[in-house]
Amino acid sequence: MGDRTSATSRHSGRLAVATRADYYSPREVADLLGVSLRTVRSMIATGDLRAVRVGPKLVRVTASALDEAIRPYTAVRGGDAL
Repeated sequence: MGDRTSATSRHSGRLAVATRADYYSPREVADLLGVSLRTVRSMIATGDLRAVRVGPKLVRVTASALDEAIRPYTAVRGGDAL
């Protein structure tokens, strides 16, 4: 199989092949963000973190989806930034 997985997708009419490093398991995402697995699953369920289903029970998060989900924190004077 080499360095590439068999996962492919159509994007803008082109065939894109993703490398294994382009996908993270929910557990890996939780470890990277320093949050619980439950938090990651909740983020996926609410749409705050995009994920793809690779099998009947297998879910993966793309590196680009993880980048999109991480937003810079901006403090708001006199209020809550969240």
